[in-house]
Amino acid sequence: MPVDTANIASGAELTDLTGRLTDFVAGLSYADLPAAVLTSAKLFTLECIGHMVAGLRQPVGQLVAGYVGDMGAKAEASVLGAGFQTTVAEAAYARVALHCPLSPLALAASLQLDACLPNFLVQEHNEVNDWREGGHTYSGRGYLKEPFVLDADGCVAEPQGPGLGVELGLLPERGRDLVLAGAIISILVNPIVFAAVDRLVPRPPGGDGVTERAGVPGSSDAARGAGRGGHLILVGYGGVGRSVARGLRERGETFVVIEDADDLVETAQADGMPLVVGHAATPHILAAADVTLARKLLIAIPNVFESGQIVEHARAASPSLTIVARADSVAEAEHLAGLGADVIVERRAEIARGLLAHAGAEGRRGMPPPAPD
Repeated sequence: MPVDTANIASGAELTDLTGRLTDFVAGLSYADLPAAVLTSAKLFTLECIGHMVAGLRQPVGQLVAGYVGDMGAKAEASVLGAGFQTTVAEAAYARVALHCPLSPLALAASLQLDACLPNFLVQEHNEVNDWREGGHTYSGRGYLKEPFVLDADGCVAEPQGPGLGVELGLLPERGRDLVLAGAIISILVNPIVFAAVDRLVPRPPGGDGVTERAGVPGSSDAARGAGRGGHLILVGYGGVGRSVARGLRERGETFVVIEDADDLVETAQADGMPLVVGHAATPHILAAADVTLARKLLIAIPNVFESGQIVEHARAASPSLTIVARADSVAEAEHLAGLGADVIVERRAEIARGLLAHAGAEGRRGMPPPAPD
């Protein structure tokens, strides 16, 4: 990537500084590091691991863990804290979107990195250094000998030349060797660190990493004993889910609740509800609730994306299952119906029905209309 060094102050000084920093790092030993630096590094490492493990307990984290756990193929990449491995291809499934660089040189460096990433998604870009000429948008005037040209879609050609460090001579050969050595050490150490974390850090409840079968009456035997009538599965124990669960209990129905939010799990356990802890959009959580033997699946959560995932997995596991889903709009209802839900309870339609039912009712304010005979 040709760079105009005229506007880069003291290029020789930068090269000398980089060389001195490289020599300093190469000659550095563990004993040379101050205690405060070591403590900060350890805390930062533990905080990073903690964030990764804690993320697995979140709904999105469990959804991703369940997804990569179902892919099969050769397991070579550890899913930190989940207790299983997935393929390298699935581990690279997460896409990379680099943050906005605030200078043309930072943008050039970012684009070099983007070109090397197989899972690159998009590069954020600040237009403060752009200019327009002849119907085209350029970036890097005064810094880059060949400024980037943005096309009508905001894309630039993939860089073909060497990176800035090589182009400017800022990274000496010894520095490149250190970078390569660090990468090799990281590759060798990562499996050991992941294995240690899996042994030392408690996993989410349950043997498979995300599942806990807490209080399900008779486990799967109860569902099998129900025969063709089967049991009901209720997804979600929020405000709507709690009302449904209490109604089912009053009617004497056999059912199990699926919930993953910690506070709602505690509430369900305190209420004595039969419970499977985990994200219902993962097949093994549905299997823990014996979805193939269930009579109906009731989805009471408000997130239509998650509801859609649940509908798809449940339908695949049990084609004859009756799926009843909650929707907060007509568009959501159409989306869920398109994925295979049999019955959609749409919020506005139900409110309208309730108001109409009360419109002709007599009696005290706030009292429901009399039940039909």
